[in-house]
Amino acid sequence: MKITVEYKVDLAGEPKPAVVWFGSRRLAVNAAVDRWYGTNRFWWKLDTDGGVYILRCEEGKEDWDLAAVPCYPSRVSVTG
Repeated sequence: MKITVEYKVDLAGEPKPAVVWFGSRRLAVNAAVDRWYGTNRFWWKLDTDGGVYILRCEEGKEDWDLAAVPCYPSRVSVTG
């Protein structure tokens, strides 16, 4: 499944994830909980409308992977 991340620029001028697409499923990002770097890769821990996800991407590419789904619920309640 293709994972796509859309960004918005924060007040400091840094791009932050705003929307995550898992194929055709769109999830709004409520908070970028954490971000860290490795050799040629970086990770985002994102609290979305569908739960918390950890995504990783290679530097200079837009090929995102689902790295983990933590076993605790999102702070956001989704209804409907």
